[in-house]
Amino acid sequence: MNKNENIIHTGLYHLPIKGVDVEAAHIYEHLLLATFRQSLEKHGFSKYLFGWVSGETFRDVIFIEYGFYDQKVEKIFQKFMQESHRIDSSLLKNELLRIEAEARITISDLDEAELMRQLHQLDNDTFINHANNTEIAPPKTTQNDIKSDVVKMRKSKSKFRTIAITLGIRNMTVDEKRAFLRLTPLLNDAIFNCMYQLGSYCDDSSWAIGKPVLDGMLVVSINTMKRGGSTNKQIEKNLRHSLESLAIDIKQRPDELKSYIQGFLTTPNWNNFAVDYYRNTGIITTKKQIAESLTQERIASLISRIEIEICLATEDHWSLV
Repeated sequence: MNKNENIIHTGLYHLPIKGVDVEAAHIYEHLLLATFRQSLEKHGFSKYLFGWVSGETFRDVIFIEYGFYDQKVEKIFQKFMQESHRIDSSLLKNELLRIEAEARITISDLDEAELMRQLHQLDNDTFINHANNTEIAPPKTTQNDIKSDVVKMRKSKSKFRTIAITLGIRNMTVDEKRAFLRLTPLLNDAIFNCMYQLGSYCDDSSWAIGKPVLDGMLVVSINTMKRGGSTNKQIEKNLRHSLESLAIDIKQRPDELKSYIQGFLTTPNWNNFAVDYYRNTGIITTKKQIAESLTQERIASLISRIEIEICLATEDHWSLV
């Protein structure tokens, strides 16, 4: 076995923001991540099983962090980050909705021409890959306090609703509970991919939680979206489709499922995982037992039995994430 196989491949990039509106930089971060996720299937990889990629925008810098289960995905991402013209501008409308939901603001005015100019400027700048730099030069003060004339916003919490999405299963065997523990990231991705299409922003999500009264388990995801959009019934229908797509990917992509499992088995320094799992579920288990429980047949059975509940988020939901 190659020493680079079956481990989680992680990395970090950053991009100094120079002469660009910070709100434009935030929009660019969203578009960058969305464009890469959209490209995964074109490259033959599952949008559920690949790993994760996330970003954070500060006044003077954008950070992009990733963790992939297959080194091939890492190479695709590294190539993507080295390109100019990285973002897909057709995703802008949806990302603006998600940014509104993230901050619970409404965009009152948008200079789209200037926004696109600044997005293209960022798209031609070079991200710094921390893997290739043993020393990072101290940042220059950019005085990036340009007033946001490109994207004007105002607080408008009343125009948004925050919902809790619960995926649960009753009457589970111990092996099913072990499998559900490690399915948590994939289930949260199924929720994310559904809600992303609706212009929603994920505020937070839980790991698997044991429910002894039901002899089962559940995961909770809290999402914010504009009022007047999709109904709970429509969200549930879309989410069921997303879960079915996850089940199909797991069935049709055994190699990616194997990489996902091996990444968990070989994660270094996660020696307290058993404590983390016991805290939420009351189950004492080992990595080997969890890996052995993740058969395609068991996963398909679990996904088919998931019950979906969607309601306004309460303090009880927030206490679970």
